[in-house]
Amino acid sequence: FHGRRMNSTFDTNLAKQWIKTCDTAHSTECSLPCVVKRPSRVINVKEKRIEYTPPSCSYIALSYRWPTSAGLKLTNDTESSLMEDDGLAQVDGIPLIVEDAMTLLRSLGQTYLWVDALCISQQERDPQNCLDDEKEDQLAAMADIYRGSYFTIVACSDPDSKKGLAGIRGRTRHSQRSKSTDDLTFAIAKPDLVYAGQNSKWNSRVWTFQEAAQSRRLLIFTDDQVFFHCNGTIWREDTFLE
Repeated sequence: FHGRRMNSTFDTNLAKQWIKTCDTAHSTECSLPCVVKRPSRVINVKEKRIEYTPPSCSYIALSYRWPTSAGLKLTNDTESSLMEDDGLAQVDGIPLIVEDAMTLLRSLGQTYLWVDALCISQQERDPQNCLDDEKEDQLAAMADIYRGSYFTIVACSDPDSKKGLAGIRGRTRHSQRSKSTDDLTFAIAKPDLVYAGQNSKWNSRVWTFQEAAQSRRLLIFTDDQVFFHCNGTIWREDTFLE
């Protein structure tokens, strides 16, 4: 295999290449299934607000472990302000992982992000709360929501470490050790996906495993590198496998 030099920041053009290649080469095994339920709300990352899901729009889902302090959530009190233009830019408490996912989508030219804490009401149950029925409907549709996403971002980092998505917006990650001699550069291979995934905080909860299992395509951020895992292949940032 031929190694690939990695920068401290993830090159999002590589993700664009992976997704485009999968779209073209895996049109059968990675095709969008017939989805019964769609998310009722999504985050518009360009307008920085939550909105009702436009018909037939393509969206990217986020799979992550909530931090100990869950931060900003969709409730009766926050709903109206978060659905205003630039609403998400006017508030505090958005987890770094969510902020970084929004930055990533903008760099990929994508518009809509789905995050459970902000797109499903987290309001305590109240018989007079009109969001309750919607919440139950959306929780029942979780498998379809992940199954129907264009791809799913997996954040393996510890949500309490303030790392966000490693490699995005200058977030630190383990550096690649390399040495150049004459016309060759030698680099130590990074941990593979099995090791990186199994030893992550993200992998310690059953529901995150279910989210990954339901998704057609995963863009996986570990503390070492980024992986692309679909029904047709696995690609990794440190090695030319495409």
